[in-house]
Amino acid sequence: GSDPVFPDDHRAGGRSDGVHPQRTPREQDFFQHDGYRWEAPHYHTVTSEYCYLLDGETKYIDLETQIEYHFKQGDFYILRRGVPYLQKCRSGCRLLFFKVPGINDKVTVELTEPMRRWCEHWNAAWDAEFDGIQ
Repeated sequence: GSDPVFPDDHRAGGRSDGVHPQRTPREQDFFQHDGYRWEAPHYHTVTSEYCYLLDGETKYIDLETQIEYHFKQGDFYILRRGVPYLQKCRSGCRLLFFKVPGINDKVTVELTEPMRRWCEHWNAAWDAEFDGIQ
């Protein structure tokens, strides 16, 4: 049958007519944090990141909507292209992520004082109103 995501026998690595789909360069990585860690605010100009939390917890602030997300073991989430975000990981966090295409398209966003306070420790609450962000 015709599957728009996996046409013909793509799932088996090729099609029965001998034509092989073109491979897109991708980046995948696994990281584990043995201590509390946060990542500088940034966004990606070309790629989205597809993330699966193998163990532990992570929190993420969508800097456009000012919404804080809390992900735990077994959660899958997408960090969309063009959306600036801030992320922190609790000790023991193990994360698997993929980017297609696999390029370095990271653009750093200025770290404001409220962002820095949120990053200081795991339990720090996000308060966009206090930041004066509308």
